[in-house]
Amino acid sequence: EGDTVTVSVATNEAVDITSGTPTLSLNIGGHDRIATYVSGSGTSTLLFTYTVQALDSDADGIAIDANSISLNGALVTDLAGNATNLHHAQVAANADYLVDNTAPAAIITINSISNDTGASSSDFITADDDGLTINATLSQTLATGESLQYSTDNGITWRDVSASVSNTVIVHADSSLTASANVQFKVIDEAGNGMTHPRVAPW
Repeated sequence: EGDTVTVSVATNEAVDITSGTPTLSLNIGGHDRIATYVSGSGTSTLLFTYTVQALDSDADGIAIDANSISLNGALVTDLAGNATNLHHAQVAANADYLVDNTAPAAIITINSISNDTGASSSDFITADDDGLTINATLSQTLATGESLQYSTDNGITWRDVSASVSNTVIVHADSSLTASANVQFKVIDEAGNGMTHPRVAPW
């Protein structure tokens, strides 16, 4: 979700686009999704973009059905003013452009932190200012292509700490943690899908 698909349409000569904004229909998982013209007037390469939505999914790749360009009120002509033929053949599904919006199923439970100095031994609050070890559990092992991500700034930046995972057990030591950190873990897949799971409270 949120990724931008950019499609290049090559014409056999430079074209001008005036008035409206042409569109290009993409076949994503058997559903029509509309890409909008963004640039290329005066050249022989027109660019269309589409932003992937939450419910989009395509396991074999995006395709383009034959004759999927709509003028949408635009005039497309060659530089001499002659109307351009926009008929085109089908573009078959391309496995290099898969659409995956399915988040990993694994859930993370944070069990404990070293030097928990809060009101209880399990409130994830500490005054320790020189690093901690975080112990957590995955509800299932990481699938192929999945990784464990770790943030110490409340989810602003992330880094891969999959090396801290053994089967479903997470033991992650961070010598740089300070008392002001907000720690989060999440699992993401190769497409970047992921859900942030319970975090260690600020300490």
